[in-house]
Amino acid sequence: TKTIEALQLNFADQDSAGRAISQDVYRYVVEGSDDGQAWRTLVDQSTGGRVAPHDYRVLPKPERARYIRVRNVHTPDKGKFSLYDLRVFGHGQMPQPGAVTSVAATRQQDPRRAAISWKPAKKADFYVVRLGIRPELMNQNFQVYDGAHTVDIGSLNVGQSYYVAVDAVNERGITKGKPRLILK
Repeated sequence: TKTIEALQLNFADQDSAGRAISQDVYRYVVEGSDDGQAWRTLVDQSTGGRVAPHDYRVLPKPERARYIRVRNVHTPDKGKFSLYDLRVFGHGQMPQPGAVTSVAATRQQDPRRAAISWKPAKKADFYVVRLGIRPELMNQNFQVYDGAHTVDIGSLNVGQSYYVAVDAVNERGITKGKPRLILK
């Protein structure tokens, strides 16, 4: 059972006659359950809505559920009901991950490339490595998964210094790293 704060439904427009020009809308209900037997409504779009093939809904208040189901009420333009993605957003109950420490970076022989490494943080599921030419302009981001604590970057400019920060992420949230000038 998890806390649910928002949902996003991505509809696939299977066999729709409208093909991205429709004014008709999807009508549906999203329900949650703790046991897969007793269902309660989380999102009710059964009587109307907006044209939104990628419909994102923030719940009025967080809900807890183990199971989610989507009931189709109406599919636009005589199409088949088809989802290509259902995303469920919320925060877990575990503690946030620890802060990343010991960030190091080394430019390679090709100065457009660098290897960045760090000491793994406690309770981190993955990392986001942020780079930028100023601390307030960290506009390159690289997600690092599967327990890795190093990443090779191949998008640097020659002769440009970079700030680097490594954020630790888990289901509870993000522990932001502090930008440091380490690529000169």
